[in-house]
Amino acid sequence: MTWPELRHEGDVEYYRARVDRVVAARTARASAPAGPKKPKPPAECAIPLRDYRGVGGWYVAEVALAQGWELRPTDRRREVRLWWPAASRVG
Repeated sequence: MTWPELRHEGDVEYYRARVDRVVAARTARASAPAGPKKPKPPAECAIPLRDYRGVGGWYVAEVALAQGWELRPTDRRREVRLWWPAASRVG
């Protein structure tokens, strides 16, 4: 546990903001167009427990589903796995 995490233990708003930032960053990365001669953006990601421990995995799921992610089989005690469905579309 890091010092900021210890300082904000029990602070639900801190962890909600943290989840919002993490999922938004992953969404921006996954939805970015692939440049020429560049690899495709990652279609799967895992949000570790340390990012959502104060609000629960259900909050990660709500935020991610609202931004277009799909849930993958996961162990919510360790991480929440997400998949970006637009990555499989041809176009």
